[in-house]
Amino acid sequence: MSDISMKGLEMNHMLKNMSVMEDSAAGINIKTISDKKQNFSNILEQAIEQVNQLQQSSETMQSHYELGDKETSLAQVMVASQKANLSFQALLQVRNKLVSAYKEIMNMPV
Repeated sequence: MSDISMKGLEMNHMLKNMSVMEDSAAGINIKTISDKKQNFSNILEQAIEQVNQLQQSSETMQSHYELGDKETSLAQVMVASQKANLSFQALLQVRNKLVSAYKEIMNMPV
């Protein structure tokens, strides 16, 4: 093999590895996605469930802190609260985009 084709193979291998690392950093398991064809409604349902879990976790930490639990710090409570707030805001923006896309589709001439 020529030196140029070896470098091309190495580059392709490296790009593939970078893609896998990027997906794993984003919390996406490629094998799971390829094994289970998920439709949009399942993905949206999972996102809503994750937001709900973050909100419940935040509320639990807040009540533990308010009741004087020594193992729960104010910083932990604030971080959990901000995570729940940010995830809810992101979900709200997705919902707004979906509603806007639905309205746009409904206004299309047939």
